[in-house]
Amino acid sequence: MPLSTEELREFRTVTRSFVRDRLQPLEHTMDTEDRLPAEVWKELSAASVDLGLWTANMPSAFGGPDLTLSELSSLWEEFGHTSWPFTYLLGRPHPILVTCTPDQRKKYLDPLIGGQAQYCFAVTEPGAGSDVASMKTTAMQVDGGYVINGVKHFITHGGDADFAILFAVTDRKEGQRKPEMTAFLVDRGTPGFTVGGKQDMMGWRGVHEHELIFDNCFVPNEQVLCERGDGMRLAMAGIAQRRLNMAAFSCGMMDRLITLSHEYAQNRVVFGDTLSRKQGIQWMLAEMEALRFSARATTFRVCELCDEARASGMDDLALAGELAKEVAVAKLVATQALGKVADLAVQIFGGMGWSQENPVERMYRDARILRIVDGTDEVQKGIVFRNLASRRDVA
Repeated sequence: MPLSTEELREFRTVTRSFVRDRLQPLEHTMDTEDRLPAEVWKELSAASVDLGLWTANMPSAFGGPDLTLSELSSLWEEFGHTSWPFTYLLGRPHPILVTCTPDQRKKYLDPLIGGQAQYCFAVTEPGAGSDVASMKTTAMQVDGGYVINGVKHFITHGGDADFAILFAVTDRKEGQRKPEMTAFLVDRGTPGFTVGGKQDMMGWRGVHEHELIFDNCFVPNEQVLCERGDGMRLAMAGIAQRRLNMAAFSCGMMDRLITLSHEYAQNRVVFGDTLSRKQGIQWMLAEMEALRFSARATTFRVCELCDEARASGMDDLALAGELAKEVAVAKLVATQALGKVADLAVQIFGGMGWSQENPVERMYRDARILRIVDGTDEVQKGIVFRNLASRRDVA
C-alpha cells in the first residue's frame, strides 16, 4: 500500500531527525579518519533497517514502501544535509536485484534487504566511465558458466562487499559500437576475483573506492542476473532514479550551505558591523537561495513527470529513454547550482571556510564530484542536445 500524505510527512520527519541527530555528529570523524569504526556502521545500518530507510527504494513485495520518485527524492533531499557516505544507508538494495531468481534472491537479495550483506556495483573501468560501451572486461562462455577477465576501478564498497554486481562483454562483433553485455553476481572470494588497491579521492571521505581484478574467474550460469545480453538494459534501468536522487541530494546540500552561511553572516562582525548588513553578502545569499529554489523546482517537477509516466505503465528502462532530456536537465541544473552555492559559502566564511574544522570546507570538496558521477555535465548536455526536438515544459 502506498504511504498516505501524513505517513510520508512522518517518514520525512523521522529521516530528518536521523540525519541531524545520528549522522551529522559523525561527519568530521568520517572525513578526517576516512572511516568509522565497524561497530558504528553496524549500528547505523541496523537503525536504517528499523526506520525503513534501508529499503526505501524497494517495492512492497521486497519489503519496501512503494515510494514514488518524488517521495524517494524528498528523502534524498534530507540526506543532502549530511555527508555523502551516509547515503549508503538510504535505499541500499540495488533496484535491478528484484530480477533475481528465487535461488538468487535467497542467497543475495534477502540478506541485503535485512542489512546483513553488502554489495558493489562494478561497471566503471580505467577506459570506460561514462562511455560504458567501451567496456573491456569480457565473459567467455564455457561449459557450465563463464570465465571473466578484466579490471574495474573506482568501485564503491569494492573492498568490503560480499558480492559484486559485475557487468562484462559477452559478445562484440566486428565494428559493433555497442557490444552485448551481461550482468553477473560474483561472490567475494571466488577464485580469480581479487580486490586491488584503495583509490584515494579528493572528497567523499569514508566512501572507499577499489580496483577489482578478474583473472580467469569462473562464474556459474546460476549467477547470471536476468538473461545473457541483458547487461546494458540492467545498467540503464534506474538511471533516471539515480540522477534524480543526486539532484535532490544537491538541493538538500544547498539548503544546509545556505543555512550555515546565513547564520555565520548574522553573527560575524567585520569593520564594526555584521556581515549580513553588507549588501555584497546579502546579494551572495540571495543568489544562493535563487539557485537552490530554481534547482529544487526543476528537480521535483521532473520527478512528477517521471511518476506520471510510471503511473501510465511505463517501466524504468522506457522512462529513462522517454524522459532522458528532462532528467538530464535536473541533474545538470542541480549539481551545477550546488557548485556555485558551495563556492559562495566558502567566500562568505572567508578563512573559516577553508578550515577543515568547518563543514563548509568538506561540502565544497564533496560537491565537485556530483558533476561527474552518474553522467558528467557534458554527458547530460549531450542528452539535452540530442532531444531538443522533443521539447516540453517542465515547470
